[in-house]
Amino acid sequence: MITKHHVEFFRKQGYLKIDQLLSAEELTPVREAIARLLEDAKARKLAESTDLYELELTADHSNGPVVKRLQYVWRYDQAFRDLATSKKILDSIESLLGPNIELHHTKAYLKPAVAGTKVGVHQDYAFFPHTNDDVLAVMVYFDKAKVANGCLHVVPGSHLEEPLPHVDAEGKFQGRIPDELATAQIKRAVPVETGPGDISIHHYRTTHFSPPNNTSNSRWAMNIQYRAADAVDLANQGLTAQDECFGTLVRGTQLFTARLRSGEVVKLPNVDASPTAMPRVSDLKKTSE
Repeated sequence: MITKHHVEFFRKQGYLKIDQLLSAEELTPVREAIARLLEDAKARKLAESTDLYELELTADHSNGPVVKRLQYVWRYDQAFRDLATSKKILDSIESLLGPNIELHHTKAYLKPAVAGTKVGVHQDYAFFPHTNDDVLAVMVYFDKAKVANGCLHVVPGSHLEEPLPHVDAEGKFQGRIPDELATAQIKRAVPVETGPGDISIHHYRTTHFSPPNNTSNSRWAMNIQYRAADAVDLANQGLTAQDECFGTLVRGTQLFTARLRSGEVVKLPNVDASPTAMPRVSDLKKTSE
């Protein structure tokens, strides 16, 4: 479990790996849920991406859809909700985020065999900046993640630096940093190699990427984004608790305040502060599948 050394390492380096946090038995329901979704995509002869399924653009889909990512999986199966609210995971991140923790979103990375393309150099911060920096991603691994099959690479200490631009030459958002900046970041990066049941944690300002999968086997992992309950999204992309797990309290108390990076706390406007204003995980677990 997480120790003082883990916390100090995360604060300085912006990432952390915990070996064998979850057992094979705990991973099995999620594996099965992913497999069911892939079978459904195959049965539907899916030919283009949807809200749930993101297909590999460069893959040959003639023998069935090649899915690179499952988006916002919380809503699709209880197994995903159980994993995102795992006591073992929440215990591991409480020392990093504090006692009051919300979910932001969930997704599954499938990194298909051979066709699994790279993920460009980026910071999660660019996609959903918050009022403070107590936001992180937990990656749960179902398979071995090594350099050869495109494991996560991080730039140590980059979360303490100024955010990088994620725009093209015309100033349009492109979801990754420009190539001329990426080269320098890649030179500083280290691979985070993991096995089934391991988790990695990275700060949402930590620069990271993953190379392509050059092996004959897919590499599955779940990405679960968490935040402190007083870290408020400044760029809500239309997510709601009904659509996904956005804003779901999974530990502690709903605060109805926003803490700024300076440490200042402001009361949120136009918020119903009743106990039912925001969903709680005990309510959402009853959601039909």
